[in-house]
Amino acid sequence: INAEYGGSDLGSMWEPRCGAVDPAHHAAIQALTPAAPSENDTTSLDSSRLLLEDLIQWHRRAAPRLSACPVQAGDSELEARSRDLLREASAAYTECAGVHTELSGICNELHRLLEVHGEVALKSERLRTACEQRSQEQLSKSEWLSELQQNLVHWKQVESAKKLMAKDSRKVGPKTVCTEEFIHGIQQMEESRVYFEGRAEMEQGKAYLLVLDQAILRCLGALRDHGVHQLLQCKQRAAEVLAEAQRAAGTGDMRAGEVAAASQFRAENKWLARSISELEARAGQKDSHDKLLKEVHGTYVKVRRELVQPVAREYVCKVCREQQLPDALLECSAYLARMSADEFEIVGAIFRTDGAASVLSSFLRLLEAMWDVLHDTARPIIIAQVDLDALCRVLEVLTLEVPELLEHMHPTVCTLLTPVLDRLAQDAQERLIYRAQSFMVAKIGSFYPLPAHLQYPALLDNPDIKDTWYPTLVCTLDLLSKVWRCLKKEIFEGLAQEAISLCIQSFVTAAKTISRQSTKLDSELFLIKHLNTLREQTLPFEGLDYEMNDVPFVMHELIAN
Repeated sequence: INAEYGGSDLGSMWEPRCGAVDPAHHAAIQALTPAAPSENDTTSLDSSRLLLEDLIQWHRRAAPRLSACPVQAGDSELEARSRDLLREASAAYTECAGVHTELSGICNELHRLLEVHGEVALKSERLRTACEQRSQEQLSKSEWLSELQQNLVHWKQVESAKKLMAKDSRKVGPKTVCTEEFIHGIQQMEESRVYFEGRAEMEQGKAYLLVLDQAILRCLGALRDHGVHQLLQCKQRAAEVLAEAQRAAGTGDMRAGEVAAASQFRAENKWLARSISELEARAGQKDSHDKLLKEVHGTYVKVRRELVQPVAREYVCKVCREQQLPDALLECSAYLARMSADEFEIVGAIFRTDGAASVLSSFLRLLEAMWDVLHDTARPIIIAQVDLDALCRVLEVLTLEVPELLEHMHPTVCTLLTPVLDRLAQDAQERLIYRAQSFMVAKIGSFYPLPAHLQYPALLDNPDIKDTWYPTLVCTLDLLSKVWRCLKKEIFEGLAQEAISLCIQSFVTAAKTISRQSTKLDSELFLIKHLNTLREQTLPFEGLDYEMNDVPFVMHELIAN
């Protein structure tokens, strides 16, 4: 044994202290006797197996040598204990060999299970990848099927359009139009039209587009017809309400009948508004669609004109007969302004007032028809008017008071009625210019003075300064003061120049007469005084372009001449 272990002392190996077993070998044996390590801890199994193999190898080397030593009577107690320990080690060896065999089998089984688990994991991964690919294929096929079904809907719409074109137009009536299915069908045909329009490579795409366009136009025409029919029905009912309201309120209250007729048009009519809204939604897309909507607008304007124009004419004629022209114009304008605001509310409840589908261009014709009543009634009175004050008052009403009234009641209506008011004001202005020119000729240019008008310088003693003025000066200033607020600047300038020229000519004529009756100095002083007065009195008029020249004035030269 000593030779096997390199000459080391046997006692130092087997009994390091107090005859105890070597802790290293004892720990190796004790590591095998407790419960086996966990199956999941393969590292612990491998380390225990290696330690056991070292112990077995040691036993194989030491056992033959120990067994070859004979037992002698004089063996010490240490030798006896060593031999007992050897027998115990042999028994432990046999047991460890069995455990080693069992552990080897378990390790081999674990390694086999790990290999099987790896194969199963690989197959599972391949199966999962295959399932994902299959799912993607099914999803793409489902999308393709959905797209195919949607495309089939467009072909069905073409067939429906062909059937619609073959159907008798009399069968497309209110019962057909006033349904959600009809509106939805138009929308589907429009979607199909967009589909075929985007596929120019399709062989019969243009033919399909033509069929769909015709079918859509026919359906929109049915909506147009329904809207026109409903407007005519509203007119009939409103006329009945208007007549009844006028009979109940009497002929004196025409406003009550007009309000009743307007209320009838404000009554809710679901499918009238729906038909018009569908036509408005397609405004600006095609000229044919715009034409259908304009026909509805034209029908509405015609219907409303036939209702409100007779009422307005009756009221305006009555007021113009009973009142003076300026007051009549103001009252009639207020009445028509209220009526125009009501009409704007009605048209706004039925049609759109903005965008490409705006009804304002057609609505303006209705307002013009209403205000033409005032123009047609007032124009003969204006033409027959000879009083300058009345004509100036008429212009003041038309250019200042009526626009302010309309702006306060409804700004949009005021904007629309500006051309109508301008036309009325232009008639009054032309009449005012004509009467002003007639007045200038009669009162200034053709003025023949009386002897009392030429008593200068005696008239200068009059305390009232205006009584010292020559009559043509009074007429000129009176004329200019009346018309300068009513006429435009360029018109007033021409009229003022003509009036002042005639006035100055009358001064020269009067000065010549005074020179013959009195002295030349009196005539020249008369002329200077009136020219200076004319100049001073015309300065306040706005809009006149004056030219002033500085002229030297020497009194003794004037007296000498």
